[in-house]
Amino acid sequence: MRRTGILLACALLLALSVATPAQAIVKFDVRISGISLSDSEIEQIVVLVGDVQKACAEVLGAGSRVNQAVNLCIFGSQEEFQRYGGPKLASLGPAVGFYRTRPMEVVVWAQNSKERMRSTLLHECTHLFLHLAEPDIPIAMDEGLAEVLMNSTLENGTFRILPNPTWSRIAAVALSRDSLPDLDVFLDLSRQEWQRLDAQRIPMRAVSWTLAYWLMESESRQRILAGFLDGLSRSGGRHPSQVLAAAAGKRTVDLDKEWQRWISGTPSPSSLSISAAGSGSRGVVFRQ
Repeated sequence: MRRTGILLACALLLALSVATPAQAIVKFDVRISGISLSDSEIEQIVVLVGDVQKACAEVLGAGSRVNQAVNLCIFGSQEEFQRYGGPKLASLGPAVGFYRTRPMEVVVWAQNSKERMRSTLLHECTHLFLHLAEPDIPIAMDEGLAEVLMNSTLENGTFRILPNPTWSRIAAVALSRDSLPDLDVFLDLSRQEWQRLDAQRIPMRAVSWTLAYWLMESESRQRILAGFLDGLSRSGGRHPSQVLAAAAGKRTVDLDKEWQRWISGTPSPSSLSISAAGSGSRGVVFRQ
């Protein structure tokens, strides 16, 4: 009997040790100041943030290191937001949201709009989940995925990403004018170079969105994206574009042609297969 109990205990420990990221429970504590949000609105926010975390963990293979409570801090006042952000926020320049890992939190300014607040929160949460899994993710993919997942929704129990018509149109115009960067050049841009071009009003976010949405729109390309993110940690000095080509089993130039053909078309809403969609775990709510 005792031996049987030991074997059962070992089996249980083994099962726990190989639990997938989807089985991890992440709680989200919510801090609200200077903005009125009902319990129902808070629940909707937490559910969507939880689904974004599951999408990162299960679809992209990222976010698995998030195994503790994450603080979601929402400020109605820009002054209070800036004061709370302190040196971290000051180092970012003009911003309406940011994340940090010590403490584990995402902080946003509501900008007098609950819809903008929700989108900013999902955007910054995506950055947090991705960076915990792969700190060296190239900025083109990092910003692209954040732009994609900030425009996600829950419809009839299904988690979906929705096209961004503005970004789609801007990228299509860039393609028609032959000003769209080559895939390898774009994906290999350093963070500083991407931000410099973005500051010059070059449509970096629109192009980043198209790259990420193209890869997220179908299950076959989702597997390429997951392989790319996994391969970054074992790149062995290869450029990100080379890691993507290896994950796809294709030449970068061929991927570039497929991406450009997609930009010429019309993107469609896409459902992401995640476990227990709509069941985010809310922790403590602090109201000020």
